[in-house]
Amino acid sequence: MNILEKIGSAVCHQMAERSLLFDGMQMPLCARCTGIYTGVFFALCFFFLKKRMNNGKPFSMPQAFLTAAAILPVGIDGV
Repeated sequence: MNILEKIGSAVCHQMAERSLLFDGMQMPLCARCTGIYTGVFFALCFFFLKKRMNNGKPFSMPQAFLTAAAILPVGIDGV
C-alpha cells in the first residue's frame, strides 16, 4: 500500500465500484470524496481571494446566505 492509498483510506471508503480509474489503477479517493475535497479547496481559494480583493471586509448578508445555502447540501450528504 503506497502513501496516497494510506491517506485516502483515512478520509474515504475507497469502494472500487465508486472510485475513478487513472491508467487502469484505482484513485485513492472515490468520485464523491474527490468532488467534496475539490469543492472545499476551490471555496477556500475563493474565500481568501475575495478577502484580499475587498481589503478584509466581511461578507454582505446576501453573500453569507448564499454561502450557507451552498454548504447545506454537503452537510446533509455528510450526515
